[in-house]
Amino acid sequence: MSIDLVQRKNKSPVFSILMSVFNHTECLKNAIASVQNQSFDQWELIILDNGNQNEDAWNIIKNASESDDRIIGLQSKTNVGWPKGASLCLKQAEGKYMTFLAADDFLDPDALQCVWEEVEKNYPDVIWVGYATVHKNNNHLTLADCNIPQYAVFNQENKSQHVEAILNTVYYNAFFHYLNIDFLRRENIDFFEPYCADCGAMTQALCTASKMTVLNKAAYFLTIETSHTRGSYSWDSYIHTFISQWNSIMALYVRERYYNKESINYIAKRIENNHISQLKNMCLGHVCRDKYMHNMDITACERLKQLEDILSNETMIRIMRCYGREEYTEQMSMLFQCFLETYLTNNSFEVLVSECRWLGYILAAVYEIKDNTYIIKRSASFESMSMLILGLEARENRGLFGFEFLLSYIDLLGDQEKFVEWVTPIQVVLAQFSDLEKRYMLDLYYDFIGEEASTEEIDDKLLEDLRVIYSNIARYYSNDPEINRIKVIL
Repeated sequence: MSIDLVQRKNKSPVFSILMSVFNHTECLKNAIASVQNQSFDQWELIILDNGNQNEDAWNIIKNASESDDRIIGLQSKTNVGWPKGASLCLKQAEGKYMTFLAADDFLDPDALQCVWEEVEKNYPDVIWVGYATVHKNNNHLTLADCNIPQYAVFNQENKSQHVEAILNTVYYNAFFHYLNIDFLRRENIDFFEPYCADCGAMTQALCTASKMTVLNKAAYFLTIETSHTRGSYSWDSYIHTFISQWNSIMALYVRERYYNKESINYIAKRIENNHISQLKNMCLGHVCRDKYMHNMDITACERLKQLEDILSNETMIRIMRCYGREEYTEQMSMLFQCFLETYLTNNSFEVLVSECRWLGYILAAVYEIKDNTYIIKRSASFESMSMLILGLEARENRGLFGFEFLLSYIDLLGDQEKFVEWVTPIQVVLAQFSDLEKRYMLDLYYDFIGEEASTEEIDDKLLEDLRVIYSNIARYYSNDPEINRIKVIL
């Protein structure tokens, strides 16, 4: 990849506005004009021609930079995707604050002026803004919705308690907010590595900023129909996007020893519900893209194995636990049904499930086809129980996904004598589940309490949760020295 740069002319801007252009030339002039029409004029606009296949985008960028010395043009010979493109633009930025403007969106004329007044007043690391969504029909724009948050200032103290407030107030994982560039560089926050795209980077900024403000201003206009990522799935995003978000927030909670069961549940659901909506795109057969936003040729089997990898991942298992196992299982069941109904017309069920390490057993045990639709079975057969036990006993099924199905099957079995032989395997799985709960308790203990903590430092809510978890599993581990050691503390 090579980058050509139109020489910088403007010096000492306050705002660096980053833009990456790929196949959006019909909106590009309007996006540029929305910056040039700002009531506050101390800005630079850094635009990357991100490997466009024709010269239209570069000609627009070049002409704009020649007529306005605040516009800097970059040109990449290949499309590197907008996250990498934003990273390349950020390296050229000389302003105090940055924001990202998609080539199909535009700014409110007073956006920079409002942000600048907040900079003068509070000089925060992050300034969160509201936004509006618009529909584009030919060249006509109509307002769809408007999200204007309440004004707020968040300081250094009790940052953990601010996270939920921010997540509940603003479109936190979007890139159109304003970030202090020195802060980003000091905290090593980029938009490709180590925090890919807006979700990971903005969450890390949320968790490390010393001071943040929320403006009650819809500063950004987002065009719905022209989004490049809408309806697609970013491959392996559970690692570079959603686990990254979870790790950033949990690291803050642990640093501040902030344990709040309801808050952790909310965080898990806020992150994972976004993830599930993306996974639904994958299960419905929509396009999959890599980190560089290149389309990938992904088979049905590979998509099913991605779900299996997610359910086998240790961090995702913990998120599932905090989300609520039963609710999470219901969400995944919806995804499985979408997948089966999308792909089983061209792929036999046996071929698909045979490609999995363990998830295929669960699907074969739980689902049946009725009226051309896959539904959860209403009765437990000998074959279904065999498949379910195989899936639950698999070593790779670290989170015992499918355990909730087993509980419902036990209810269905009743007193049928032919299922007596399943008593021992079921007891084995129940013991494995107890092991899982024990590990969760120990992880919780060491994360929030640690070896150096005294009983006085243990949060009341955490103490209550630890006691409940302990009482549920202690009968299985009465001779376990680690459990007994914690029992003394509790």
